[in-house]
Amino acid sequence: MAHTLTVYPPIEMAAGPQISWGAVFALGIIGSTISQIGDLSFSVIKREFGVKDYGNLLPGHGGILDRFDSVTFVAPFVWLALQLL
Repeated sequence: MAHTLTVYPPIEMAAGPQISWGAVFALGIIGSTISQIGDLSFSVIKREFGVKDYGNLLPGHGGILDRFDSVTFVAPFVWLALQLL
């Protein structure tokens, strides 16, 4: 017997383009790779300038900007990919 999931209230599909699971998977793999490149790039920049942390708000975590190293590289890629899909 097949089981079905009933959601109340019913959820309607969002208007707009539908993205295939393959595209979502590819976006995830490529996006995570670009994210790592972004994090490593900012680490190289910090080493070049002899900076251990970008700030003191999160001691031991590299500061607030360290939380966004990956995002600064991957966000433009994800935006562009979604525009092209």
